[in-house]
Amino acid sequence: MDVVEVAPSYNSIYITALAEVALCLEMLHIWTEGKGLIKK
Repeated sequence: MDVVEVAPSYNSIYITALAEVALCLEMLHIWTEGKGLIKK
């Protein structure tokens, strides 16, 4: 998974960084669930 951020001058409220964190957490959850590390 590759994540690219926008240049700081176009990203004054850091919305891409927040979106990146949300995406990474979601991918981590999917990955651990697929490995059986999280039980439902």
